[in-house]
Formats: sequence, structure tokens, C-alpha cells
Amino acid sequence: MGTVAAGRIRAAWQDNATFRENLGGNPIEILTFGDMLKELFPSIDTTPASSEVGRVLQLIKASGWSLDK
Repeated sequence: MGTVAAGRIRAAWQDNATFRENLGGNPIEILTFGDMLKELFPSIDTTPASSEVGRVLQLIKASGWSLDK
């Protein structure tokens, strides 16, 4: 999916009046998997993870995968 299309999809969800109303003024932000990994990768270390998600992230990092690939 192209960047322009992804931006339109994000805007469609984030600006949806029904969602905004039901969330009572709380912000909506749609994140891509890459967005999440960019935020989480710096804090991932070798300490055993307390969740399955944390362990998967540790395995991804240990594999040498990079957001730049």
C-alpha cells in the first residue's frame, strides 16, 4: 500500500465522527506495525519477556531484522 493511500486510511479512521464521539474526546491514532516497532525496539533487551508479545519482539530483534530493510 502506498504512503498516500495509507495516509487516507489513517485519516478516515482517526477523523471518524462516530469514533471520536464514542471515545469521549480521547485521541485516536492509527499506528502501523513499523511505527510500533520504532517505538519499542530501543527498549527491548535480553531480560525474559513477561508476555508473548514481548517475547516475539525479542525474537524479531535477535534475528537481526531492521526497520531499514
